[in-house]
Amino acid sequence: MALAKRPDMMAILATSVLTVSATFTLYTYLGVFLADVAGIRPQGLALVLFGFGVASAAGTRLGGTAADHWGADHAVIVGGGLTVLAYLVLSLGAALEPARAMRVMLPAILLWGLASWGLMTAQQARLVALSPALAAVSLSLNSSATYLGSATGAAIGALVIAHGGVDRLGWVAAAFGVAALLSVLASGRASPPRS
Repeated sequence: MALAKRPDMMAILATSVLTVSATFTLYTYLGVFLADVAGIRPQGLALVLFGFGVASAAGTRLGGTAADHWGADHAVIVGGGLTVLAYLVLSLGAALEPARAMRVMLPAILLWGLASWGLMTAQQARLVALSPALAAVSLSLNSSATYLGSATGAAIGALVIAHGGVDRLGWVAAAFGVAALLSVLASGRASPPRS
């Protein structure tokens, strides 16, 4: 419990909550979003989700490599920035006609998978660096933060659909992503690059 009360630990966990909230605001309803704004059918959705999964697996690997080379904080900032960019492209793509929307959105979805999963790998490195001897505890807390973010994002996404329309999901995800970036910058902990 003492570890959970540390302000630096809470700042990193807040980044996890906000990052995962951003992801699940849109990911939970991705099928509905793509059907509504791009006219994608279930068969096409399966291919999109497959691409997202492959990009996410690559991102997990790249996130760890980036954290090793540039420091975990820098990897999280870059990953967070790329994720916000992907959400913005998805949001702008929603304004296009369905035939053109998917050409814009597919690269953004792949970038989103790559960057968001890479960011979470670097997040774990940030947590372990705070207290290596208590890494099991800090990573358990991060799992709880991830579940909280999943639930929060899905609930907010449902509210957005109910009150504003499915095409606004990307904008809300981007807002969560910006909040996550601000939480990293506010923590004031820049990890030194490693060689």
